Amino acid sequence: MACTLRAGGKHFDVDVFLSKSKLKADAIFRKGEPRASHNPKSKKRTHSGINVSVSNASFGNFKRQISDAMQFLIKNKTEIVKLVRCKGVEGVELDFATARKRDAFLQEYVFPAELIALASKLSLDIRLSAYPPADE
Repeated sequence: MACTLRAGGKHFDVDVFLSKSKLKADAIFRKGEPRASHNPKSKKRTHSGINVSVSNASFGNFKRQISDAMQFLIKNKTEIVKLVRCKGVEGVELDFATARKRDAFLQEYVFPAELIALASKLSLDIRLSAYPPADE
């Protein structure tokens, strides 16, 4: 997923929220579960949370991620407000994913004022996650 809405908190009851929400979680994390699902002995999660797909644009298509995110926020405004205000939620963010360019001296990503204003009205943080190129 190129852009994801993430929400979480120590006392966030993801199951109660999702049972009443129109948002569909792509990933659900519950406090107390192993962090690595394939290893039951791994450290336990200290928070519960959800990930919701906002854009399926490629890592390299930042402009489409932005466009998809603005459409998603407008379309799902009511549900996002419920999520932000949900008991136990400590934070909600839009996480944009991109691949780092191998030999780039500088990489710039501009978040349009319209997106920032929309995210701000909904009390959302914005994160940019830059991952190493696939061949590294």
